[in-house]
Amino acid sequence: MIIGNNVQEPKVVMAHQKTNQIKNKTHKSCVVCGKELEVKHFATPRTRTCEFCKNLVKIKKLNRKEIRKAGSKPKISDLKKTVQKVVNAYIRKRDKDKPCISCQKIVDKKEAGHFIAQGSSGKLRYNLKNIHGQCRACNHFKSGNLLEYRIALVKKIGKRGVERLEDQRHDTHKYTREELEGIMEQLKEQK
Repeated sequence: MIIGNNVQEPKVVMAHQKTNQIKNKTHKSCVVCGKELEVKHFATPRTRTCEFCKNLVKIKKLNRKEIRKAGSKPKISDLKKTVQKVVNAYIRKRDKDKPCISCQKIVDKKEAGHFIAQGSSGKLRYNLKNIHGQCRACNHFKSGNLLEYRIALVKKIGKRGVERLEDQRHDTHKYTREELEGIMEQLKEQK
């Protein structure tokens, strides 16, 4: 536009200038309390709360965890671990005076060795026909010494019993709280 001798050019804002304006923003508000955050508090674009509110949220989360812990029912994952410990203790006691099922050596300390591994079959995880006393060498260092384990297991529970276990090798089972508690009660009664 020309107004008299003065020439005024229209203001044109380029796209890169807008992004620079956004980047140079010097204030941001806390989403919890609305307090304006200082520049140092939002060095990263994710920062959405002031230090006070961030700590308050942490305290609330801790309180929720304490309330959950104080509740009467443990998590299913914790219950599974407990049941596995009870089952393993039962197997060690049951096979205390027997030799290792794989190598037939008599050892003082035995472990509860699974014929079908826990990870490959959730259904057989607590099956007492699948778990027998093994020495540490066979269970850990020889990966269960499964060939010798199978031979001894056929003698112990029969070929048909071993085949049933092998047929269930890849079966999955999601244990409920009631089932896990039932397994623990059953084993405590047998002790």
